[in-house]
Amino acid sequence: MRLLLLLLGSLAIAFGIGIFLERYPGRVLFSHGGISVQISLALFVVALIVFCVLFYLALALARKLWKMPRDYRRWRNHKQHLRAEKLLHQGCLDLLEGNWIGAERNFSKGAAGSRLPLLNYLFAARAAQHQQALTRRDKYLDLAREHGEGHPLALGLTQAELQLQRDQHEQAHALLRVLHGQSKKTGKVKLMLLETSLRIGDWRQAIDLLDDLARARALTQEQVADYRIQAYTGLLARTNDRGELDNLWKEIPKKLRRETRLIGAWCQEALRHDDHAGSESLLRQTLKKHYDGNLIRLYGLTQGPHIARQLAFAEGLLKDRADDPELLLALGRLCLQNKLWGKARSYLQECVARRPEPEIYRELARLHETEGDARAAAECYRAGLEAATKAQSAPAPARQGLPVIVN
Repeated sequence: MRLLLLLLGSLAIAFGIGIFLERYPGRVLFSHGGISVQISLALFVVALIVFCVLFYLALALARKLWKMPRDYRRWRNHKQHLRAEKLLHQGCLDLLEGNWIGAERNFSKGAAGSRLPLLNYLFAARAAQHQQALTRRDKYLDLAREHGEGHPLALGLTQAELQLQRDQHEQAHALLRVLHGQSKKTGKVKLMLLETSLRIGDWRQAIDLLDDLARARALTQEQVADYRIQAYTGLLARTNDRGELDNLWKEIPKKLRRETRLIGAWCQEALRHDDHAGSESLLRQTLKKHYDGNLIRLYGLTQGPHIARQLAFAEGLLKDRADDPELLLALGRLCLQNKLWGKARSYLQECVARRPEPEIYRELARLHETEGDARAAAECYRAGLEAATKAQSAPAPARQGLPVIVN
């Protein structure tokens, strides 16, 4: 459209000039010194137009030649960017397909021409780690740091994630604490910091993070409760005396204090601080409302002020759970405390028949030693050692990591 308008305008001007020259023919005289040149006005106009066009073309050519180095650099950079993007795309595909060597090669080759080399170096670090090449991984992270100005969060989170994959929890925790101080509103930082806090035992940090994550609904209510119980259990295990244990128990929210896992943790620490009476009382009250295998196990280890009543209470639970190994073990131990050797033997033998574990064999061996039967005690120790060996040779269950939500 623009070219058509320009053509029509040129034709109109030429038509107008033609009419003007036809109506007003004339001549143009050039004189200098004693020399004079005379031409028709029409020829002069045509020559002037040709000169202007040639002058414009000369200026355009000169301008093009002047810009040629800059245009060449732009063209070369554009080609480099296209090549870098192609290498980045291929590297991403290689990374997804598990071709770690090809991914690392493509990411590193494309970094020089990339508009954002930070991405290339971060992905190259991931590919290097998959090859167990930690030296190259750290080199790529250093290069990413040089090109990552303005993107500290992307660099820091990637580095922390790679450290977590290598079980470098302390280093990842220190880095995530710095990132959390710089960007407290980022949910992924909080989730990863929660994971490292739980893994290294920074229980206070974990509890503080759980409060924020619960408000942000970044975790389900069940997850928040589970991690809080884990954190408070860790804090209970660090108490130095009964007073510190009681103060911490009061600090725990009432709703959590009704959880059997926390009750078990408190009672276990109370036993460690020689408070058998307090542990027995809380265990008995809880078991009346809700039976739990771990709690009945602790109940069997507790030496309350009234051992006979303690045994009677436990035997009352046997009515609905005659085949429960934990209850049978607890009854055997309570009978040992009450010096009821025959009943203790009966409960423990029934228990070991259902669950042949080293702990139960050990209790049976203690009973036989008390009765003076060294041969039977030695046989129980041998069977317990054999059971322990089998347990150690069994494959360990896969460790489940914390769920991390990527924003």
